[in-house]
Amino acid sequence: MNNPFKLVGVLGIVVIVGLLALRGEVVMKTGQSVVFVGDTFAERAQEYGYLEAVFSASFPGEDIKFRNLGWSADTVRGLSRAGFDHLQPEPGWIHLLNSLKDADPDWVIVAYGMAESFAGPGNLGSFEAGYRRLIAEIKSISPEKPVRFILLSPIAHEFLPGELPDPGSHNRDLRLYADTIRSIAGDIAADYVDLYSWMRRQTGSEKLTDNGIHLNELGYKRAARHIGQSLGLSAASVAIQIPSPQEPQSHVVPLAPIIMVRGGDGLDQNESYILRVNGEPVLQATGGQWQSGMAVESGALAEKSAELARLIQQKNRLFFYRCARRTILTSSFSENMNKDRMPGRFPCLIR
Repeated sequence: MNNPFKLVGVLGIVVIVGLLALRGEVVMKTGQSVVFVGDTFAERAQEYGYLEAVFSASFPGEDIKFRNLGWSADTVRGLSRAGFDHLQPEPGWIHLLNSLKDADPDWVIVAYGMAESFAGPGNLGSFEAGYRRLIAEIKSISPEKPVRFILLSPIAHEFLPGELPDPGSHNRDLRLYADTIRSIAGDIAADYVDLYSWMRRQTGSEKLTDNGIHLNELGYKRAARHIGQSLGLSAASVAIQIPSPQEPQSHVVPLAPIIMVRGGDGLDQNESYILRVNGEPVLQATGGQWQSGMAVESGALAEKSAELARLIQQKNRLFFYRCARRTILTSSFSENMNKDRMPGRFPCLIR
């Protein structure tokens, strides 16, 4: 077993980190291209790596290409992607389609809706029409192979104290956009993940966003787990059962940003137990809390997953600066220059 480590604590557990494939309905294979496309939710996911990591770790041994084409404040019509050719008809849409064609996707994970939601319910018809148009265009990129879709709803607007506006009205609009995306997913037989309802259920004291609508690192870690669980991905559904606090037992788990640890009936409901990883305390809770299950998202139990996320971050930065943004600028310039002197798009060699 590569990179094994032991976790021995008061709860008596030995964990070996490995690569474990437990297949759900979503199965990604060697040679396939997985593309994230959307607004700020998709683009900022590159900064933390957890979303891609939960997919990558769920398919060990598979050589899968991941591309993140997210763009801040973008819409289903690619409005934010316009460059120096902004006076041309639908320049952002053209750049969006060109980027999708270059990626040649087998899977497309779509995350639109937050930017459009600020236009209110009156924009729903236009949003739905643009969304369906985008799906149709993606399907036409490679008509000889089927493209599978995973549609993500926008998150709910998190309430934050201070001078920020009350999110109540915006959340009512976001619910409508989430329902529209759910309807589209049903029509095209796509997987759908309801991030809106998930966000509404988060009642802890920890903030999951920077400003109410953009997830922070903890938000992405937990959102990635929810997305993975909704899709049946092994790296998002890891749970360790500890039958008693006396005898350590071995468990094999895949890389996962968050692992659920549950105690058995032998734990005293009111007594406190400390989980130690490599001799270091990670989490303390009562026996009752351990029996209900505690999410462990730090310490050595999550180190390997964090390392994978860091590697993904580095890869995404290379793609972002050397491929994604360069493609937009060069194609914008070339439309007004001699094409023999400057090609419109350059191939990206980053895998």
